[in-house]
Amino acid sequence: LCSGWICAPVGFAVVGGGMMANKKKVNIIDILIIAAILVGIAGVVIRFGSGNSRMANAMSKIEYTVEVKGLRDYSVDALQKKGDVWDPKLKKSMGTITNISVKDAVGEDQLTNGTYVKAPIPERYDVLITIETTGKVSDTAYYSSASNELCLGKDYTIYTQWSSFYGTIKEIHTVE
Repeated sequence: LCSGWICAPVGFAVVGGGMMANKKKVNIIDILIIAAILVGIAGVVIRFGSGNSRMANAMSKIEYTVEVKGLRDYSVDALQKKGDVWDPKLKKSMGTITNISVKDAVGEDQLTNGTYVKAPIPERYDVLITIETTGKVSDTAYYSSASNELCLGKDYTIYTQWSSFYGTIKEIHTVE
């Protein structure tokens, strides 16, 4: 003889010595939870789905310009060697340096009367580095072959074989 919960089969409960089906009622909270889960799944599919109108499947040539401020002359010399640039976290190529533009670094100095003037910073240089890579272009962003999102105004730490630098993307476009 079975008594209690020990020998009751799964899905049945022992009530008053007999067995009866365990009936569960569906309430409005259950329906709302299921609806929220379905809406969340639909949102993820729409947002991250691989629709052709959102992201081009073919790789495109992308050229972007990074501004680096306040470099010393030996860092500028290292960049003049050009070569590949790397993402330090992913350890993947972010492209190849194709052009470097160097100008004297300029900062603001405060005069004794409290006003500010632009003045050159001795032995420091501001550099515009043009980098070319292959990647994908979407309606809203550019992605390098290393899967980095390239955004105007975003700061990056980038490594070359001879140096590393911290710069801001100032221009991005595709190359035909």
